Amino acid sequence: LNKGQTYVARARVTAAGRHLDGSFISADKPIAVTIKDDSMSTSSIYGGCSDLGGDQITPIELLGTRYITVPGNLRGRNDAVFVEGVYDNTEVWVNGSLIGTVDRGEQVSEFSNGAPMIIETSKPAYVLHMSGFGCEVGLDQMPLLDPCNGSKLLSINRSSGQSLFINILVYRGLTDDFKFNGRTDVIQEADFQLVAGTNGDWYWAKIEIPLSILAIGQ
Repeated sequence: LNKGQTYVARARVTAAGRHLDGSFISADKPIAVTIKDDSMSTSSIYGGCSDLGGDQITPIELLGTRYITVPGNLRGRNDAVFVEGVYDNTEVWVNGSLIGTVDRGEQVSEFSNGAPMIIETSKPAYVLHMSGFGCEVGLDQMPLLDPCNGSKLLSINRSSGQSLFINILVYRGLTDDFKFNGRTDVIQEADFQLVAGTNGDWYWAKIEIPLSILAIGQ
């Protein structure tokens, strides 16, 4: 590849077991890698929708061993995580329970049942979080859990008049430090709940932003 060029690898069949999960990519110069799967069907769990999910993923060197998800608005609030092994004999715990051991290129998954999930691994691993609204699903890579690893400034855009939610995970002592377009009354300390099992260190909130605060196109 030269600068600006793209190479695409795709599964030749639609069966989930014949897709590219577990593939490894290496390059002799820095590259960006985006993963996606189109028309993911979740009819047996959420309803009849089929959606695209994906993310630009990080290099293996930036992976961690501890992650926390914030539940979204899928039907039944039943998010899922997919843990991808990059090292052999990687043990995976969710909320303190061992759910499996994966080798390089293998995957194990778990559902949230409407609550935050604490994912811990014995070696660095990818964690993909599937969430969404109703039966409309999305997928992204979770950032490793580190009080110094978050962002202080984020932008969002409202593209339609449909419901808009923001999900926040924050370290203790910072739940009253948020501004939304300069306003301090949109994200408040009372909106946050403790993530159970974190010894009081981590808090989460899911906040709906009304049209009166953020209009279409803003």
